[in-house]
Order: sequence, then C-alpha cells, then structure tokens
Amino acid sequence: MGFATIVTLSHALTLLWVQRNQNVPIGIREKVWHRHIIVNGNLWRLLFLWVVGAQIYFFQKVSPNAFSFGIFLVGIGLWLVVSSYLRLGGFEMAMGKRFFFPEKNTEWLNIGIYTYLKNPMYDGFVLLLVGFGMLFGAIEDYYLAITIFVLFNGILAFIESRGNHYRII
Repeated sequence: MGFATIVTLSHALTLLWVQRNQNVPIGIREKVWHRHIIVNGNLWRLLFLWVVGAQIYFFQKVSPNAFSFGIFLVGIGLWLVVSSYLRLGGFEMAMGKRFFFPEKNTEWLNIGIYTYLKNPMYDGFVLLLVGFGMLFGAIEDYYLAITIFVLFNGILAFIESRGNHYRII
C-alpha cells in the first residue's frame, strides 16, 4: 500500500505543479511532460505488475460463491477501466496530458459511462481489487481497494476536478 501511495502522490504532485505553472513556456512543460510519462508512467506499470503478482503470493482457496461474485466484480471493474481509458483517448490522456497543454482543443466527455460516474476508471480499479480479493481470498486486496479509493477518488479526483472528463481532440 505504501508503493501505491508513493505512485499516486508522485502523479498528483506533478499535476499540481503543472496546474499552478501554466504560464511556464510550452518547451518546459513538454520536458516535464516527457519526464512525467517516463517516471510516473513506469511507476503505474510497476504498481500494476505488483498487484498482479500479489494475487499469486497471497492466494487462498475461496468458496464457489465468492469466486463467482469475484469474477462478476472483476468483469465490471475491467469494463469500467477499459471503457473510460478508451473514452479518454489512451495512456497519455489518462496520465493527465490535458493539464500540461490546456491551450489545445479539448472536448468534454459527457458520453458513455461518464454520463453516470465522475471517475469510472478509479471506480473500476476499486472494483477490480475487491473482485480480486473475492477470487483469490487475499485480504490485502481489500486493504489496497480502500487505499486506492481514498487516494484516487479523494486526492487525484480533487486535483483533476478542474479538467475532469476532458480529452484533447
């Protein structure tokens, strides 16, 4: 959970910096953007691999009902993550490109799942972790789901609220 916190805070602090420094020349913002993609992008990938690996490490046998409901939650969570990722426009937009280059044209996302949920990707991650907990019997998944909910829906959503649901067109 500590690693998830570090990754989220690193991403959040970069977004805060760029939000507060919009008057910085675009060349500097481009350099910060490229560093952000390399550093934070790879940190997010490592976090993903860690979560997947943890499922193997903490695996315990579960009941058939828990397993079935876990599959259901993982399916919904995966659908939320993938559909919102595609609606945003891919990895760069999920990493906050709209904050680095607000002078570019943006489009308000008020279609699909964004009609009903403010942060469907974040909600999907929480459902994935709860589903993994039910599938693999790992109580650590529930702790991580609570941590991710607080970090993503609390901290990141608050920071992103200025440009939430936007994508560059």
